[in-house]
Amino acid sequence: MKTYLKHILGAAAPLLLALSTTAYGGTVDLFTEGDQAAIDGTNGTAGVLADGASSSTGTGLSTVLGGQRDIWANCLSGCDGVTALSAVAVTGGQFKFSNGAGVTGEGLVQWDGSDLSTALDVTGLGGFDLTLGGSVNSFLLTTIESDLGWFFRIEAYTDADHWTKITLAATCVDASGPLDPGCVPSPHVSTIPFAAFINSGLCGFTGTSPYVDGVVAIECAAGNQTADLTNLGALQVALNTSDAVAGGSTPRTTNLDLRLDSVETIPEPMTLGLLGIGLFAAGLSRRTGKVVAA
Repeated sequence: MKTYLKHILGAAAPLLLALSTTAYGGTVDLFTEGDQAAIDGTNGTAGVLADGASSSTGTGLSTVLGGQRDIWANCLSGCDGVTALSAVAVTGGQFKFSNGAGVTGEGLVQWDGSDLSTALDVTGLGGFDLTLGGSVNSFLLTTIESDLGWFFRIEAYTDADHWTKITLAATCVDASGPLDPGCVPSPHVSTIPFAAFINSGLCGFTGTSPYVDGVVAIECAAGNQTADLTNLGALQVALNTSDAVAGGSTPRTTNLDLRLDSVETIPEPMTLGLLGIGLFAAGLSRRTGKVVAA
């Protein structure tokens, strides 16, 4: 069993996936309240909540969007119910996702109001303005350590008919050194503009893009109805997904352990415009078969 998993079992060891902000942003989750852990040791089916183990915080938490957080771990293969497990945890101001040796698992962290359930309530936040009146317009994701490459998905909902899901590829991030081949040094920072969530012209985008680090695919509700981030109903991050939505064949990552530090909301006015225009151009090029200069 990996050291990371031992820590979760013993003390719910940390990994920060903090959707929070600095003095010039807002807070989704600082992970400083509501310690919790979810550990699954039974092989299940991808995306089926009943197959995994979930945990919800108490309500009324001042540093958590909507006052309450849900996490979920689901082992997909390789679990034995004893030492080979899939786990997520929040403790000591951090969030962690870990799989035992030979284990492939997935995880969720979700903010959808005080429902105390991992069954997503897409209007549970009641129309929260994530942009804080237009003062912030980007997510900033910092990865401290990831022993392997992996995929994850950020999902934003206004309601059942208006949502956006962005799948991203993340590289391995080496925090111990010397640097492993193919990895990047820690910390690794990626910026994801809100424009990628709200621009209907980007719906259906697939492929790599030089404009938003790691974007693989952008999905929207029927009729290209995107989420309205000024009227947010729910926010969810799915860990260890795959690139299947983009027509890829890369499987979910086995043995994945990772530590993330701060997904923040920040103002990036100049960068945001360039990223939004670039993504639209890339999407147009893909659909028309024409080369569009960025």
